[in-house]
Amino acid sequence: MDAARHPRAQRAHVPHGLVARRSYPEVPPRVEYTLTPLGFSLSSVVRELDRWVEAHGLEIAEWTAQPPSTD
Repeated sequence: MDAARHPRAQRAHVPHGLVARRSYPEVPPRVEYTLTPLGFSLSSVVRELDRWVEAHGLEIAEWTAQPPSTD
């Protein structure tokens, strides 16, 4: 998901202090989102998670494509 194209995803992090939102009184409306220092502190964690997903993406896709077990 490209966060720049999903303002709801960005807005969801504002109350947690990870992202700052600034709106401008313009027509058409304009809103900017920036990482706060707290949000930026997660950068290394997100990079590691991204590496993990890249390494295991095929395995994850195969697992999720399986029909649910009836056990």
